[in-house]
Amino acid sequence: MVIPMADLIRWLAAALLIFLPAIGVARLSEDELNIRLQADGAREVVMSPVSVEPASAQPAPAEAESPARPRRHAWHAYRRQTAFAGYDRPPRAKKGRQKKTASEVIADAFQQAEERDRAAEVEREALVDKARATLKQANVAFNAPERGEIGKTFLVEAKISEVLTRPELSRKIEGPGKIESAPLQVSKRVIATLSGGEAFDVSPSGPQSKFVSESDITAWTWQVTPKSAGDDKLLILTFDAVIKVGDQIDNWTINTFRRSLHVEVDWPENASQWLDWAKKNGENIHWIWVTIILPTGVAFLAWLTGRRSGAASGDDKPDGRPGE
Repeated sequence: MVIPMADLIRWLAAALLIFLPAIGVARLSEDELNIRLQADGAREVVMSPVSVEPASAQPAPAEAESPARPRRHAWHAYRRQTAFAGYDRPPRAKKGRQKKTASEVIADAFQQAEERDRAAEVEREALVDKARATLKQANVAFNAPERGEIGKTFLVEAKISEVLTRPELSRKIEGPGKIESAPLQVSKRVIATLSGGEAFDVSPSGPQSKFVSESDITAWTWQVTPKSAGDDKLLILTFDAVIKVGDQIDNWTINTFRRSLHVEVDWPENASQWLDWAKKNGENIHWIWVTIILPTGVAFLAWLTGRRSGAASGDDKPDGRPGE
């Protein structure tokens, strides 16, 4: 059989890689090996042609495992006591993970959610404070009507300016009642709201948003019609500055002004005023016909019918006198 030259070369190279280190260590003298072992803190070994064993080795008991196969070279004893000395340490105890109950898992989840919400709230407040610092000072003037009449519309107007003083701005108000003014903070866009609840009909209703001019007057106007009489009816005027917080898409609003307007509302004074009020509010008072007038009329008709039937039955009774 002919062995290929390539396989023969590979076998020879493998044999050299295996036996050359062992041959080099086997040439060490016994004294040199003991000196190295003593320097490393290992025990002395006794060289023998067949095996190398520690001098203090004791025969294993009969019931113990069979001893390891004798080593041929002293290199193995040297490596066991030096290079692999670290593996003689006992292994570290693994920390076991204690399993949590379902209630503990839920409690941890709620706690983490609360911590996240608290952190988000703190960050949001910091952003709002930063945005609030960008607001500018301005003045607002408006009229506050003190008296009104059911069904009679009056005007409420409010004006904001960043350049005019409060007296100068107050002279621009033309609505009825007392003229009031106050400072406030504004942003590029401001929302004004005049609400009257169930006592007033306000047009336009709801928040009214406008961009605030830096050099001109920004004005709002409302038509207000009282719907119920009373000594202390309230109109509430508010202004909210629109700001952008961080990188959020939605805008935020900061209330910078709020004032309650007390109005005394009277009933109509004469028949023509009552008639005008009825015409204006005819669509709104149809419930009076349904809930009050109609049931009252039906009850009165039933009472009248019952009275007539009772009277008729009384006439048909005999007089009760004994017959002749």
